[in-house]
Amino acid sequence: MAKRFTDTEKWKDSWFNDLPPDIKLGWIYLVDNCDHAGVWKINYKLLKFFCDINRSDKEIKKFFKKRIYEFDNKWFILNFLKFQYPNGLNGGKPALISVRKLLKKYNLITTVKESLGNDYITIV
Repeated sequence: MAKRFTDTEKWKDSWFNDLPPDIKLGWIYLVDNCDHAGVWKINYKLLKFFCDINRSDKEIKKFFKKRIYEFDNKWFILNFLKFQYPNGLNGGKPALISVRKLLKKYNLITTVKESLGNDYITIV
């Protein structure tokens, strides 16, 4: 079980407000069910079941396309790290080390540096 920070400002975000209710719930599901590096193994069946979504996989993906990076049957939620770890991933805390290992495993280091800057994460 993971505990996460939640962005209460999402309710004022025009992107979020423009989403249909089932897709809003889907977004919350993704953020709650991704790993601590912001990666969710794509499982449309579970997403549709838990969020009562009756849409095609393609349509669901279209709603999230600017907020995710897809690779190897997984989605990386682009702003997840910035929100959960606002001071970056350079510390020695076990959680930060674990996130860096996952990002390395998923080959996402370059993606993170491109979206959050080179100073956000340093891999030694």
